[in-house]
Amino acid sequence: MRYLLSLCAMLILATSAEADDFHLLELNTFSMDYAKIASNRDGYYPYDDPGTEYYDTETWDYAVAVNFDLEMAAYRGVRLHWQNRVEGASTDTQFRMVTWDFRWGLQLGDRVEAFFDHTSSHILDEVPEEPSSYGLKNVYGVEITFYRKQ
Repeated sequence: MRYLLSLCAMLILATSAEADDFHLLELNTFSMDYAKIASNRDGYYPYDDPGTEYYDTETWDYAVAVNFDLEMAAYRGVRLHWQNRVEGASTDTQFRMVTWDFRWGLQLGDRVEAFFDHTSSHILDEVPEEPSSYGLKNVYGVEITFYRKQ
């Protein structure tokens, strides 16, 4: 229900705002990374654990990532945006891990942003003993910018 109300509010703003004041769904950046993994340690990955029979039988090899910054809506000094990064990593044997990082931000003017950050890591071929065994971090807060070079 709240998503429907949010959509209605954006539509009302869109119809009442001047064209230069309101922006909806604008892609600011889109990029892809391809990288050689120099080192990677993960407590949930058995090939990095000296106590397992798998230790040191595989080495991390390459990673690929997709990144974008999408402006969901903007009206004058207020901006709702979504910064996203999905990265996959492989060993010399197979594709093993996916990491997802994103930030939902509500920019209020030039200096204040309320945000929600999410980071999660997923080993693709291992089944955790508990649902919470994968790396997961969710954070919300406020960022205040004291200096920005013009």
